[in-house]
Amino acid sequence: MPPKKVQTEAQKKNAKKKEAAKRLAAQVKAEAEQKLRDEAEAAGERAREQALEEKQRREREAEQAEKEAMERAKKAAANKRKKEAKKEKAAALLEADSDEVLMAFMKYPPLEAAREALRKEIKPTVDAFHEQGAAAFTSKEGTFKDAMLEEKITQVLCSMDVLSIGPEEKEARQLRKALIADLQANAGRMAALRENVLSGTGV
Repeated sequence: MPPKKVQTEAQKKNAKKKEAAKRLAAQVKAEAEQKLRDEAEAAGERAREQALEEKQRREREAEQAEKEAMERAKKAAANKRKKEAKKEKAAALLEADSDEVLMAFMKYPPLEAAREALRKEIKPTVDAFHEQGAAAFTSKEGTFKDAMLEEKITQVLCSMDVLSIGPEEKEARQLRKALIADLQANAGRMAALRENVLSGTGV
């Protein structure tokens, strides 16, 4: 049996130092690993917070966009109702037979001439073009009628522009405004029809 080794004091001190160094290294390693875990957890938390903030921002933007779209739709509907009301009012005014309206037509012959042109020439021709659709533009006769109609509307609009009506002539001024709106509406109908024909979409 070999003799048992006896550690000297120096060896014991060295062994203790090595053990302390191991424990310190283990502690440093553990602390470093914990720091990494803490940093990773903090980064994950920040990422979750940022994702939540981004989601909330998108939701707010979507809500705002929807609100603005609804407001635009309401305004568009209100404007459409106003235009329709004005159109109905203008149409009713042109067909009215009150003394004031009749006197205005008598006092300003161009107003009566414009109304008659709308009744007998412009509106019937525009309606005929819309009934026939693209076929109305395929013949020389149709092309000629289209050109004549455009010229007629322009002439009548010019007669309204140059017509001098005093500010006190309320009915006459309203009639002129209604006639201009009606003429422009019919010109717009024809322009839309021409555009559809040129694009090949029909009426």
